[in-house]
Amino acid sequence: MPLGSVSYHFESIDALLAEAFERFAYEMSDRFEDRMSRAGGTGEARDAVVGLITSAVLTDPREHVL
Repeated sequence: MPLGSVSYHFESIDALLAEAFERFAYEMSDRFEDRMSRAGGTGEARDAVVGLITSAVLTDPREHVL
């Protein structure tokens, strides 16, 4: 992204990073909420958490930066 675009939309690089991390956190929260809402009990909830951690988190290379 060109520096001019960054400085037009964000006060600083810290503001850009904060916005990106906030968006990432909401997306992760939505993923967890979706999987956990489908769990039918403790065992399924445990399996959902393990699945989220091992396969659903950081699946997009862009997420690795954050």
